[in-house]
Amino acid sequence: MKPTGPQLTVFLFVVGLISYVFVVAPKVAERQNADAVAEALGLGSGDDSQHGGGQSQEPQLFPAAGKRFIGVTTKEGAFDFKPVDAFEDTTGTKPSVMMFNEGWVNAKFDRSPFDKIAKRGMLPMLSWEPWNYKDDSVDDNGTHADQPDYKLSAITAGEHDAYLKAYAKGVKNLKYEVAIRLAHEMNGFWYPWGANVNGNKPGDYVKMWKHVRGIFQAEGVKNVTWVWSTNVVLDNKLDLADYYPGDDQVDWVGISGYYGTAGTENYRTPGNIFDATLKALKKVTDRPIVITETGATNQSGQRTKWIGDFFDYLPKHKEIIGFIWYEAVKELDWRLASTPKSAQAFGQEAGAAPFQVTWSGSMLPNTDPPTWGTGATPSSSPSPSTSSSKKSSKKPRTSKSASASPSTD
Repeated sequence: MKPTGPQLTVFLFVVGLISYVFVVAPKVAERQNADAVAEALGLGSGDDSQHGGGQSQEPQLFPAAGKRFIGVTTKEGAFDFKPVDAFEDTTGTKPSVMMFNEGWVNAKFDRSPFDKIAKRGMLPMLSWEPWNYKDDSVDDNGTHADQPDYKLSAITAGEHDAYLKAYAKGVKNLKYEVAIRLAHEMNGFWYPWGANVNGNKPGDYVKMWKHVRGIFQAEGVKNVTWVWSTNVVLDNKLDLADYYPGDDQVDWVGISGYYGTAGTENYRTPGNIFDATLKALKKVTDRPIVITETGATNQSGQRTKWIGDFFDYLPKHKEIIGFIWYEAVKELDWRLASTPKSAQAFGQEAGAAPFQVTWSGSMLPNTDPPTWGTGATPSSSPSPSTSSSKKSSKKPRTSKSASASPSTD
């Protein structure tokens, strides 16, 4: 039956309404939210395509020279800020960075965690994990590392490119600076992207890293601080230079290291935990160091002592520009909020001038070559021939525990 004029009008109206509800309205809401976040961060309209909100003045660096930022990471991430609030309340310290985790199995970009963190005045640092953290199968060693879909060579071969391209476009639209800690702790055995698990071969990690970064570059993404992050050195047979993609690919270099993980309850100083790794890193990079995961349990009642030793350790290592505290219960209780005396000690140390750091979305990462502390290496600087992966000639972007870390998943 041929539709009448009124029937056709109703039909077109219904189609238009459906299109608006499911296509136009979500995009309008997303755009309004993006503009609201940009305004809250002082970046101007979301229409501005220039990073930093189109501001013509020289951008500020994060952190400024001589400063060190304090960050926090929790199991709940941006879904629940109560642990962050407890950290702030008990220590009297406001973090300027918040790290959160996201697995590739989610297969979509969601800007809400970035926006929620940024609106609280913290640099969002995504710990971006190429795996299926929902996989219930466990290997004999207690890990989920056997996941062929996430072999490093599969990523480089383009099997996840659609997701990566969509994610890159989403990050680009944020308009403010974010940090991405891609496939961290590659020198461990507990993740599918680890050096000697899941069928991964020497050289695969660097190829994967360059492939992912290449996609972001092709999409014109300029608002990412790239963080390459190793676990503290456990096996001297693994040369970190084999997994480092080069200073032209990395903005900050991260380390995960804890005091008091299972099996290492005996007291270990920060030097016992970090020195060997800092010494190894000095041979391969000119980038600043961030301790991207750290914490201390109170299993033997020495958390407060370790905190004091840690803050004494940092001034000896000018290459360290910040650290992120693991404020969660995972295997053990790492929360400062659970021990008021330790939290108070932390707050007193964090109140010193070098740790008074604020972040804004227009800031760029401070990537100036660091002055390495005497506690890490005895020599003043390595020769250019020390490592083939050292890229000392690259211009900085500013010019335009000795045990496995607890999983945060």
